[in-house]
Order: sequence, then structure tokens, then C-alpha cells
Amino acid sequence: MAEVVHDFFPLMKVYKDGQIERLAGEVFVPPQSDPETGVQIKDVEIDPEFNLSARLYLPQNVDPVQKIPLFVYFHGGGFVIESGFSPTHHKYLSLVAAEVKVAIVSVNYRLAPEYPLPIAYD
Repeated sequence: MAEVVHDFFPLMKVYKDGQIERLAGEVFVPPQSDPETGVQIKDVEIDPEFNLSARLYLPQNVDPVQKIPLFVYFHGGGFVIESGFSPTHHKYLSLVAAEVKVAIVSVNYRLAPEYPLPIAYD
């Protein structure tokens, strides 16, 4: 059994061999349009070399020639857990896009400690 170097319960464990075990925030929701809100949802790849992607939330019934605001969302999680594709963020952003009629880009950035800060900003 691998030796634990840091135990950040309830978030994650870091092992001596460099392995990271996340204990929370590992569930991802597929990019399905939300039937309750009518929001169209899809994932886009930003840079496959660095495994960077984003999820787009596009509200329904918006005039195609009308400009709407763009909301760029960076999920919480202290740069160590969660994802832009987590169930909590997914449902929240779908509701915001529907209610406010705003296009949303939810960025799925790389997490520490595998990618130490400031890489999430890069």
C-alpha cells in the first residue's frame, strides 16, 4: 500500500509515489441540453495538448441577430477539486443561462497539485 504524504480530508490524498486520490468532486455530467430550461449545452476543446476544454450554455428563444452578454465562469474548488462539468455547476449555469438570457462559457482548467498554480490561470 502506498504511503500517504499529505491527507487533505475530505478533499484528497497525496501519496509518496506522486499519485493523487481525489475524494470529492470527481463526478462529471455529460453535455446534454437541459429539457427543463431549454438551454443548449455542448463541450468544446480549447487545447487538446494541455487537456483544456470548456462547456457552452446557450439560452433558448433568443433573437439570432440580438447580441447577448457572455458570462465566463471559473468553477470553485480551490484549484484542487471539482470541474466545469460537475453536477452542481452544470445545473446552476443552466438555470442562469435560461433566466438571464446570457451565453455562458464554463472553463475546465487543470488542477493542482498535478499542475501547480499559476497554471490554472495560464
